[in-house]
Amino acid sequence: ATLTNIACLKRKAGRLHSAAKYLQKAQNVEQQSNHGNVSPETMLSFGSLLSDVGRYNEGAAYCKNAVKYLKKLKQSGDKHDPRNTYLLASAWFNLGVAQAGIEGVAKVHTNASYISFKNA
Repeated sequence: ATLTNIACLKRKAGRLHSAAKYLQKAQNVEQQSNHGNVSPETMLSFGSLLSDVGRYNEGAAYCKNAVKYLKKLKQSGDKHDPRNTYLLASAWFNLGVAQAGIEGVAKVHTNASYISFKNA
């Protein structure tokens, strides 16, 4: 979580390359310590960052993986965990942003909100 949080701070400061390095480190640590799994928070952060730099297809892939992972958690009994519900909504939103970028939509956030609402 610490590496992902540092990445978020770097991203907000406009240091996107540095943020990507921290997210890559976070992903590596999580994969090694969590049986190859990456947390949905890290997936979403990476997906959002990739969309920010115009790498929409890669960003969408991270967001899709987060959606799959969170849906699996929801089906396994974590239905009422508000954190997972929030993350799932964020994942749909970020996926909408990436998809809008892929399609070259001008009003990315408006369309992302619609896609997020439609799939929530």
